Amino acid sequence: MDPKRGYLEARKLLKKRFSQNYRIATADVDKLPKGPVIKREDNAAIQRLSVQLTLYMNTLTEIGYMSKIENPECLKLIIARLPYDMRKRWRAIADNITEDEEREITLCDVTRFVKRQAQILNHPVFGNISADYDYTGKKIRNKKLKGTSLATQAGKGNNDTKRKGNFGNVESPRPIKNCIVCNQAHTPEECSKFQAMSYEERVELVK
Repeated sequence: MDPKRGYLEARKLLKKRFSQNYRIATADVDKLPKGPVIKREDNAAIQRLSVQLTLYMNTLTEIGYMSKIENPECLKLIIARLPYDMRKRWRAIADNITEDEEREITLCDVTRFVKRQAQILNHPVFGNISADYDYTGKKIRNKKLKGTSLATQAGKGNNDTKRKGNFGNVESPRPIKNCIVCNQAHTPEECSKFQAMSYEERVELVK
């Protein structure tokens, strides 16, 4: 094949590929700010949003269309999906960026913040602080006491402690949540298999 013709053909294919990626990426990015508000302590939803933000940021950077999502209104809508406590923490960070660093807030800032919050919520030992769970991560069953007084229950508990030892009932901490791609102990962003997946495969995975 003539070198010039081969070069033009390669450029044509490259342009077609990026055009397709742009349409797919922008279609998904348009959905991102319109998603539901995430409930407090919904660890899985925060982790999923973190992966989605990282995926879209990397893809839009590669194809040069970051401006599609990197505008104040779009970023504000993404932050509005976070639980109230997280939005309060973000407010302080946003003020530090605009006032102290004197720059515009970027998608990278939002992604970094959400990724950090996901990491905190999914801490293997102290991540789950819901009232429905004890410190070991085991769900608490609310049962009414029947036929005995609190004093009797307390006495029974003390006797059990003496028989079993102070740490007899302590369970092992919850293990680190595994990667949704390869089931290994790391995040999807650190997974080589995830990095090797096509954009369409990544989007399908995190939906």
